[in-house]
Amino acid sequence: MALQRQRGVTGDVAGGVEFLLSKRNQYGGYMSTQDTVVALQALLTVGSGSAASDLDVSVEIGGTTVGTAHFDQTSSEITYILDISGHLGPVTMVNLTSSGGGSIVYQVVLGQFIPWDEFVQPPCVLCFDVTFSDTSVTVGERLSASVTLTYDGEAPQLKMVLVTVKSGAGLAFDSEALDAMVRNETVANGTISLYELGVNSVVFYVENVNKGETIIFDVVLVGSTPFTGTIEGCQAQDLYDPGVATVVQPVQMSVTR
Repeated sequence: MALQRQRGVTGDVAGGVEFLLSKRNQYGGYMSTQDTVVALQALLTVGSGSAASDLDVSVEIGGTTVGTAHFDQTSSEITYILDISGHLGPVTMVNLTSSGGGSIVYQVVLGQFIPWDEFVQPPCVLCFDVTFSDTSVTVGERLSASVTLTYDGEAPQLKMVLVTVKSGAGLAFDSEALDAMVRNETVANGTISLYELGVNSVVFYVENVNKGETIIFDVVLVGSTPFTGTIEGCQAQDLYDPGVATVVQPVQMSVTR
């Protein structure tokens, strides 16, 4: 935003815009809410300098309106998501029309899902795996998820890697064991600076992941609720380059009484 007010730096500004656009996730945002707000403000400043003040936007497919949204000063920084998967054909033309004042930033994202048994994993830059010590436990029984992480990219080190371990609905994380991991700080060849507990998940912030060194640590879980289903979404991701990421295959888990 500061560069936009200067002369003779058009190329730098264009490069910054290209970088911001390339780093958006599939929901149009960035790593955190604050990152998303600041990035969208910058894009609006460069694009038109006018945020949406009283703007109605319609999304049309084949001449039919499939969604509308209203933007004003109270909602101009909210991200709206519209699923148009039910309207897709071999070729689909999506039209956006607007009336009112201001402008918005939008993107169209196509997601395609491949069955795991047909998926060929490309050579990994951030090699990651999670192995559960057992896939059939009883309520109250403990098990572990062994995490293995190796970086093999061009840089000598990744400053921060986010490691997400999922538990499914039938397992719970041992919070005392998690606290002990952070207090001890170091794991094999790495440092866990903090963790965040979410719904059926925990995210570890792993610092200073050196190229070629393997980081290994165990996450303790306990059977909490009878459950039979899939644990999916375990992944490792470079905090500063979300494109450097690896997701592991789902695991079938059973928790009985």
